[in-house]
Formats: sequence, C-alpha cells, structure tokens
Amino acid sequence: MNDTATPPTFASVDPATLLPGNTYPGHSARQAADKIARAAEVQRLWRRTGFDERARLMQAAAGVLRARRDEFAALMT
Repeated sequence: MNDTATPPTFASVDPATLLPGNTYPGHSARQAADKIARAAEVQRLWRRTGFDERARLMQAAAGVLRARRDEFAALMT
C-alpha cells in the first residue's frame, strides 16, 4: 500500500454558531487499513462473547460516557 500522502485533517464546526472548532488528524491509508483489520479481529472475538457479558460491557461503557459527558461534548464542538 502506498503511504506517501500526508494524512488529512478534519475540522469540527459548532452547529449552533457555525464557528470553527478543533482540528483533528486523520489517518494514512496504512493506518486506516490496520484499524480495519483490527476491527475485524475484534468483531470475531465479540461474536463469541455471550449476551450477559456483552450487556455488562455495554453498561460499563455507558457509565464511562455518562461520567465523561462534558469532556466528550467539548470534543464535538
């Protein structure tokens, strides 16, 4: 895979004011391919995870999102 191009950057826009927000780095083609491969690998593990364990993990993730909601909201604007 040719990975010579500079990865893109992405700028957020505050939807209420239309003012620019933070800028975030994108990924190179190689980084994106690696992330896709890792996601496929993890999906195979998740598929073998039972319902009760999935529910426990999702509830824990929801707790993290609630606890850090202000931090995540700031990232989105």
